[in-house]
Amino acid sequence: MKGMDDMNWHWHRAGVGVGALVVAVGLSACDLLRVKDPGRYEEEDLHNALEAVGNTAEGNAHRWMNWYIVWQELLGDALTYIGPEVHDDTYGLIDDGRVDFNTYPVARTPANSRFGSFNFPDGMAASRWLAHKAWEIGETAYGPEGDSADASTEFESSFLAAQIKLGWAFNNMYLGLFSCEGVLGSVDDVDGAEMYLDLQVYDSAASLFTEVIEIMGRVDPLMADEDQERDFLNAARTGRALMRMLVGDYEGAVSDAAAVPDGFRYDALVGGLFEDWNQMWWLGDIQRYFHLHSWVTETSESEVETTHNRTDPWTGEPDPRVRIVWRPPPFFGNRPGVYLPGKYGNQTSGFAMVNSIHARLIEVEAMAVSGDFTGATNLLNALRGEARLSSIPFIPEDELMMLEVLMHERFAWLFAEGWRQPDLHRFGLTRFVFEGLNDPARRGIGRPTKFPGSAREAWLNPAVVDDATQRCHPNA
Repeated sequence: MKGMDDMNWHWHRAGVGVGALVVAVGLSACDLLRVKDPGRYEEEDLHNALEAVGNTAEGNAHRWMNWYIVWQELLGDALTYIGPEVHDDTYGLIDDGRVDFNTYPVARTPANSRFGSFNFPDGMAASRWLAHKAWEIGETAYGPEGDSADASTEFESSFLAAQIKLGWAFNNMYLGLFSCEGVLGSVDDVDGAEMYLDLQVYDSAASLFTEVIEIMGRVDPLMADEDQERDFLNAARTGRALMRMLVGDYEGAVSDAAAVPDGFRYDALVGGLFEDWNQMWWLGDIQRYFHLHSWVTETSESEVETTHNRTDPWTGEPDPRVRIVWRPPPFFGNRPGVYLPGKYGNQTSGFAMVNSIHARLIEVEAMAVSGDFTGATNLLNALRGEARLSSIPFIPEDELMMLEVLMHERFAWLFAEGWRQPDLHRFGLTRFVFEGLNDPARRGIGRPTKFPGSAREAWLNPAVVDDATQRCHPNA
């Protein structure tokens, strides 16, 4: 992708695996993961830092998901912005639905340094660059001596190879979920420098997840150690199932989802560094820039902190899946009181990227799409039993009722995990739910249902037409 050298590279580790990042070995006082131009390093430097770069290829997907959730929930109907300068601040613009090619996080230049060095699609592009480079070096330098004749074969049967591809796959997955288009190619891949539609991005992510599955099939289980306990195989199965579902391949999606065992979790982890704190916690609890929409909270404010579960609409029971915290205004300063998701209790709380619940929800949706409303409801009720909730006391009679049940159950299980707005977008519900809010500042008609592609990409990349009228930007 041309123009990449102009980007301001700035890497941070998001804390993958059991240990923290091993800072790049053999790079003297410099840090490969926190420089403006990592391309200036020699191949030998990258050889020595391969494990650290592999960790970061995975960890950067975690870091960007941290921000992804905030932006997606603000564009959707879960979070609302209450910080300063409500109608001018970037968060406020996203919340109001005034997102365009000059609005961060897709603008040509960063609007505010607190958001990091890139806009979101460019951050994904930078993460892919590092994964691509790590893969290239791994094929030639993997092994104890770093110069074995069969380094490529050995590398492509390693946990490190699976880790790099998994980070790459999640990068593409979140790019497709976030934007209606994106660049898939690496810095050196001229053919991939053009924009692709989100469905093509999903296909690309599915292919990368497939590679992870194939690599894990070659890995010797006896080679595992304490730093390789993360379940890359089932993470890739669930990721591929999601991508197949989003392109309409329900048969393939169910095949993958069914192979994911109950109880599986793959979490995005965040560390203690300021920029790596859980942004849902930091921006809500500390900064008080946003809180939950009133339709979610269903409670009144008080002078003391309270925690409650949202009422399940089908049974009237408290729903432990949607836990809500009310934090009253502090004793000092002018910060408001806030309703926050109770899912994230502190600055190092991790995020569920994929898990077995999501796999089961894919199976539910496939049944619903096929017209098997009884099977879909029965599976939902089995899941609800795990949350100690009573069964849904009816079987949906038509597609509209089934969709209502599916949307609520997905909202509850995936609460505050960044999936609400992608669901509203793909089912064409954005206009409907925002008109129901009856909020003039957050219109339904014309509200963006997805973020546009990167304006910075169009500006710097000759393979992309720099014309906003020719770039995608879906609206309700």
